[in-house]
Amino acid sequence: MSEPAPISVADAGSPFAAAPSVWKDRLDRWSDAASDWFNPILVKESRQALQSRQFAITFTLLLIAGWGWSWLGTSMIPGLPYAPAGQTMLLGYVWILAFPLIVIIPFTAHRSLASEQEDGTYDLLSITTLLPRQIIGGKLGSAILQIAVYMSALSPCVAFTYLLKGVDILLIVHILGYQFLISALLSTVGLLLATFSKSRALQSLLSVFLILALTALYLICSTWLTVILTEGIGIPFAEPEFWIANGFVLSIMAAVFALTFLAASANITFPSENRSTTLRYATWLVGCLIIAWGTRYWLRIEEDDVLFMTICIFVGYWYLMGAMMTGERDQLSERARRKLPRTILGRIWLSWFNPGPVAGYLFAVGNLLTLLIIVVQIHLAYRGAFGRFFTADVLPFTLLLICYAVAYLGFARILLSLISRTSNVNALVALLVHFVLLAIGGLAPFAIQGLMRTWGYTYLQASNFLWTLVVCLDDGFYAVLLAPGPGSFKTPLPVVPVFVIGSALAMIAYHIVLAGRVIVAQRTEAPQRVQDEERQLHPQAEVVQRSSPWDEATE
Repeated sequence: MSEPAPISVADAGSPFAAAPSVWKDRLDRWSDAASDWFNPILVKESRQALQSRQFAITFTLLLIAGWGWSWLGTSMIPGLPYAPAGQTMLLGYVWILAFPLIVIIPFTAHRSLASEQEDGTYDLLSITTLLPRQIIGGKLGSAILQIAVYMSALSPCVAFTYLLKGVDILLIVHILGYQFLISALLSTVGLLLATFSKSRALQSLLSVFLILALTALYLICSTWLTVILTEGIGIPFAEPEFWIANGFVLSIMAAVFALTFLAASANITFPSENRSTTLRYATWLVGCLIIAWGTRYWLRIEEDDVLFMTICIFVGYWYLMGAMMTGERDQLSERARRKLPRTILGRIWLSWFNPGPVAGYLFAVGNLLTLLIIVVQIHLAYRGAFGRFFTADVLPFTLLLICYAVAYLGFARILLSLISRTSNVNALVALLVHFVLLAIGGLAPFAIQGLMRTWGYTYLQASNFLWTLVVCLDDGFYAVLLAPGPGSFKTPLPVVPVFVIGSALAMIAYHIVLAGRVIVAQRTEAPQRVQDEERQLHPQAEVVQRSSPWDEATE
């Protein structure tokens, strides 16, 4: 901190002597305290990013593109002072600004962490006093700072469109706000992908996948907005359903943002730490939001398509979360055991939030069965409303979909437990095993029926979840219940429901038996040395007990 300049004795007696600058002193003290409070990773990453050649080139091209579109748009639109050209000009600026926000910044955030994983420089950060969340937060803060710089560069051009006809301030704020949120969310996704592996080959593959996905998302979002504004569809700001949909999207984005941030922080923490409990709560929160908003929207517009979509999104989400949870380590470290519940009831109800593939599987299954209970209650409450906004096929469709998810999750977890005996298993390996298992379950029946020269839907397609669910929706549950055999094979038994529901029940029963290990796991106390170090790092004030109301508490 800089010291104020001393005043000489001669100057002190002069009426023209300058008074000491008090506000400069306060500013120096505040700046010194703020520099200590700021995340050092944020300072390092921001300086490195803003001084990089990539930022200089992208920022220059952004300014050139903004200036070029301003000149080109104003020269090509006839009757500009009188024509409603605001939407056309705004769309051009949105296309220009969306490219660095959706493609460049998330990919740069991904490479900033991936390069440290590849070069081994992250090991230097891991031995410092910085927490994993501070490391991820610093890199995310650098990405948000770049978002602000890019948006401020094009803000005069966007403000110019407000002076033209056809654009109001609410539309501009809405579009720019969503661009900011989407860019921040994609940056956390890029950071999460960078924590999956330290291998250069795998990181290169993930980088290629990410850049292709970001480019596709950029084209889809920009084209979708262009179609809405140019085809006269417009954005219905006056409709209550629009703000309900915005509440759903914003709450889901916030929950997914927190989930990806916590997952990225957990992936770079030490293996002995409990990485799963916080993530379990975050995943549960996202699932609750999906059910709450989906049911609310279904009750408002009274369309069964909304209910089907909510069910599919919820089951797909929990299958994805369950696939990653089944790839966790099967052993509880001593550090993780220190935070286990103490009582029997606590272990029964809270053990599913602890690390481990079996606990993760049963946690996902519990949420899926909760959805089934909700659909059964809806079925009982609205069973007289069939044909209005609730169809009779919702319940069997939900039952089949959940049973497929439970069965495939269980089979994949067993395969992963066998693979983990000979090699390391992480989230990417778990996702790959689940994808391969789903592909085999869908393609193998086609190969068998091809050899038998049978092409229609038969009970051999019982493992093909996609075709079975489509038949259930199009032809009704009885088409699945009475599925014929291939060729001349006939059976009076409902093979498909028995196979699907039986497989799910078998997987649940098998994992409940394995869950005994999770429930009986005992809490272990920290060693005395660790407790002494914690007392030295976090001393607590000694509480003095009073023997009577007239005693004075003395330390």
